[in-house]
Amino acid sequence: MANPAGLGREMLEAARRGDAVQLGALLAEERGLENVCDEWGRTPLFLACERGRDAVVRLLLEAGADVNKARTKHGATPLHLACLEGHEAVVRLLVEAGADVNKARTKHGATPLHLACQKGHDAVVRLLVEDGADVNKARTDDGATPLFIACQEGHDAVVRLLVEAGADVNKATTDDGTTPLFIACQEGHDAVVRLLVEAGADVSKATTDDGTSHSSWHARRATMRWCGCLWRLGRM
Repeated sequence: MANPAGLGREMLEAARRGDAVQLGALLAEERGLENVCDEWGRTPLFLACERGRDAVVRLLLEAGADVNKARTKHGATPLHLACLEGHEAVVRLLVEAGADVNKARTKHGATPLHLACQKGHDAVVRLLVEDGADVNKARTDDGATPLFIACQEGHDAVVRLLVEAGADVNKATTDDGTTPLFIACQEGHDAVVRLLVEAGADVSKATTDDGTSHSSWHARRATMRWCGCLWRLGRM
């Protein structure tokens, strides 16, 4: 039901506000409201998850809201949004209700784990990994793994979690061959570089696979940062 009116619109607004009392009354009044959606494909569950309304999320799940089929036009699920915003309690509810941590992918291939890693939500990352999120096979359209994303953003606590969960520090390259170590050096994330080197990252792989994917200016700039990071770590 797109562009819902009446009770459907009230349902969406109640979920957005986190009004569990009104939402419960609406669910009792008419069946099927738990899966109503707006013109962007957002369901009450989606809106509640985005805002961390765990009481409302619990009500919707008990009413039969579908945790896996609810998707926006861009392919995002309620689990994606809860992970992006770092709502650990909501993520736990969704996972316990059967949300698939690996098959949920946006149109660009991002999994919930990618988004949690991007934002540095280590508690959410831990929860997803414990529920079976694949730290190596999950890749976006350009080949980025959760580890690559965490290294790019400089989230050392998340990097540590992923490495401990078995993330491969050398094979987690993008389609052009850029490694997590290279991107961490390029962005100047010394703590992440140290973690990767200690985990066995190949320090000799300082460029992309063919050595030509970066422009010469970017290559020189990245190499200077690379050398600076490794110098501070005593690797040069």
